[in-house]
Amino acid sequence: MLSISFVHGFPWGDTPVTGAKMLVYADDRETAAGLARSLGQEIWDLRHETQIRQLSIEAALERMAAVNLGPLVIADIADNAGGGAPADSTFLARAILERGLTEVGMALFYDPQAVAFCHEVGVGAEIDLRIGGKLGPSSGDPLDVRATVRGLAKDARQVGLSGFVGLGDAAWIEVAGVHFILASQRTQCFHPTAFTALGRDPTTLRSLVVKSTNHFRAGFDPIASDVVYVDAPGAIRSDFASIPYRRFTSPYWPKVANP
Repeated sequence: MLSISFVHGFPWGDTPVTGAKMLVYADDRETAAGLARSLGQEIWDLRHETQIRQLSIEAALERMAAVNLGPLVIADIADNAGGGAPADSTFLARAILERGLTEVGMALFYDPQAVAFCHEVGVGAEIDLRIGGKLGPSSGDPLDVRATVRGLAKDARQVGLSGFVGLGDAAWIEVAGVHFILASQRTQCFHPTAFTALGRDPTTLRSLVVKSTNHFRAGFDPIASDVVYVDAPGAIRSDFASIPYRRFTSPYWPKVANP
């Protein structure tokens, strides 16, 4: 055996060969094919165990309201820029504000226009802002808020997978006890330094909402009282059976029980 690779695939990529694959190189073709089939069967048998468990928005709000020891980390996975989403959806933020929850941090919202306005008025200013909801139907409607500018940074950075990831110019605003980190460069939230780069300590908040799917875990697990995933609307929801493929025509699970 020379090399064994599980290629986990990218479900939102519409190609004729979309899906998970097992790739085995060996000196003998028949031996490689047999091992690939065997390992592929092991992956298939784990399909239910490895599915992401998601809460509804209402259930996530209930968890947030009941937090005693924070921060509870909530992943807004359908708006993860790393998967191609806009990173400016407002569905969960609107629900949090309407519920009146406080001591909540949210990162990262891609909104260069709002960031520019915050830099114009400066730290400490109160400003009427329209945030999020700008890049298409999957973003939802924009939020019209009265915000206090709490922190600003030029060329901000967060810790990423193998170094630092730029946020561009960024702003920390507070809206009725909810703390938003706005960025002018579209990226997912990898690490608590997305907050601390603007001067906000995320460990003192009761709940943190991160627009990411899994890459946030390395940075946020050490500070989280718990981590949950929310099934909010967005561009890359995990309802794989309903993705409107055009080029990928093969039967696949979970759309087909046993393809």
